[in-house]
Amino acid sequence: MPELKPRTAAGRALGDLLAGVLPQLREEAAEHDRDASFPTAAFTDMGAKGILGATVPAELGGLQVTSPHDVAVALAQVAAADPGAALALHMQFSRGLTLGHDWREAGDDALRALLVAMADGRALVSGAVSEPGSDYHRVSTRVARRADGAWELTGHKTFVTLASAATHFVVRAATADADPGDRRFAAVLLARETPGLHVAERWAALGMRSSGSPDVTFDSCPVPAAHVWVRGPWGQSTPAELPGRAVSTVAMLGIYLGIAERAAELAAKAAARHRARNAVTTGAGALLADVHTRLHSVRAVVAHTTEAVEHGVTGDPVALMRDFQAGKQFVNEQACLVVDRCLSLVGGGAYMAGHELARLYRDVRAGGFMQPYSPPDAISFLAETSVPGV
Repeated sequence: MPELKPRTAAGRALGDLLAGVLPQLREEAAEHDRDASFPTAAFTDMGAKGILGATVPAELGGLQVTSPHDVAVALAQVAAADPGAALALHMQFSRGLTLGHDWREAGDDALRALLVAMADGRALVSGAVSEPGSDYHRVSTRVARRADGAWELTGHKTFVTLASAATHFVVRAATADADPGDRRFAAVLLARETPGLHVAERWAALGMRSSGSPDVTFDSCPVPAAHVWVRGPWGQSTPAELPGRAVSTVAMLGIYLGIAERAAELAAKAAARHRARNAVTTGAGALLADVHTRLHSVRAVVAHTTEAVEHGVTGDPVALMRDFQAGKQFVNEQACLVVDRCLSLVGGGAYMAGHELARLYRDVRAGGFMQPYSPPDAISFLAETSVPGV
């Protein structure tokens, strides 16, 4: 299968805009990885070009790229230059999709203002979901209603991608009702300058070091009532939530495709240099063939999975998530294997910390940790939902 291409006019327009920032991202990637620093200049440029509002509705100034396939293709392009930047951009794109859907459903003024700011490059919006030592359905971050009608948020989030540069945060919290049976999940919108909101200075991780994903804490942060949206029952998983989780995360598969494609490109260049010296061995040729075979499969699964999510939103939500998780498991595993084979093919030089393949080797491993399920949880979900009648 050839390199994936956008399928819509909006997706192609986004690709054209990204072409203008990819050289800068690639040139600065090693520095940002070394320093665990965020590519602020490149994101400022993306804001000026309209890229940060790519998934925002057109009537609010965005490009309205709503095809998961096209978002995945765009992220693959960015990931081939800087995977951490692609992960951060995914956060922005994901928020554009989810907040845009919510705005269309409710016509909320707060969401409208935020989406307009995303479209014109003024707003970078991070989603704060994960918590230390917790799973998706057992959150300790609490939002409580005050006597004056406003709300107050207290808690701790980890792996908050884009937090280093975010202007706003959408936080997953539980209402602080005394009776656990009355508690509900809530989405809480806060500006970065909210009193009590603290973003950790450093993001000290193995990989994706330019993604700006530090911890964020909330110490009695005041929240206007208009910025709290109360959702379903706390601590319960319902099929109704699955399509939204799939739509908001499936395009992330493009990141790991892009990493694998870049690794294969580096391996092919190394093989070409060896060939020029008549030094290509049977083993090296076999490794390169294996890389291209696996890459072909990854492209096919990314294309199938994004299409399945796009067209399956109105169908069976459990089947939709099952297809997504099967695709995610395959892409995460095979992308890791592709980069590993490329590292072996290029040789010991690629094991040095400053080599691009060494960085890709660390970055690609992050895929399994990404929402909505970790590998063990995904396997459990697939096992439980693959039995007929279950």
